[in-house]
Amino acid sequence: MKNIARSLCDKASELISSGTDGVSLSLTITTVLDEFIRDIFEQTGRGKVEGISLVAIGGYGRREMAPFSDIDIMFLVKERSPRSEETAKEILYRLWDTGLTVGHSFRTLGDCVEEGMKEIQTRTALMESRFLAGDRMVFEEFRRDVFQRILYKNRKEFLGEVMRENDKRQAAYGGSVYLLQPNLKEGRGGLRDIHTISWLSRVSFMGVTPPGNPLRLMKAHEFLLLTRASLHLISGRRNDILSFELQEGVSRMLGLKDTRRFLSSEIMMRLLYRK
Repeated sequence: MKNIARSLCDKASELISSGTDGVSLSLTITTVLDEFIRDIFEQTGRGKVEGISLVAIGGYGRREMAPFSDIDIMFLVKERSPRSEETAKEILYRLWDTGLTVGHSFRTLGDCVEEGMKEIQTRTALMESRFLAGDRMVFEEFRRDVFQRILYKNRKEFLGEVMRENDKRQAAYGGSVYLLQPNLKEGRGGLRDIHTISWLSRVSFMGVTPPGNPLRLMKAHEFLLLTRASLHLISGRRNDILSFELQEGVSRMLGLKDTRRFLSSEIMMRLLYRK
């Protein structure tokens, strides 16, 4: 089990070499993780998981995983009990023993609403929720009764807070899209901007897309995911900053080559900014 990280890296390298697009690569890595985590959940919690639903949230819920991405999961229950909390701990220890970086929460249905209304990061993470294993009835109750409140309660306030957080993030990570060492996730024009568009669209009942061809946004998303996966592999760790010393390695992994006019890294950056 401890070789799961190596398996993810090998699979990502294989897919990139074969010319797979970024979305398909992320979906494949997510699927491998899903199967691995389900196995551990079922082995550890066999006979003890009644009333517990294991839920993927955040980037993992979006199926937007790179080789070293953090894995965010939630143990969802109708009511807390010593048995359910102990079972959740056992499963977490097994996951941590494999070397995976797992962020976790243990929430009741009521906790989801209360905590989601308090903190925008929790609310947006729960908006990406996806059933993994355990008691599906608990998750279905969440989707039927709780999810709608998370999505639409205090809708105007949520939309305003999302935009304020977006402004803060861009100020912190650089307001220009033409940074020499961009953050592929948090920087302007990065993945978080695409996530923000998705959140706003789902809550506002209308399409929220930037001017231009929607296909261009899809292509940009694919390229960002592919570049981030390559960056993880070259870095050997979770990393979203495309720094100078890593740009050549990433560009080579993407199959780019030097020309008479441009280095492979320069071609990659031109593609990044053009998309």
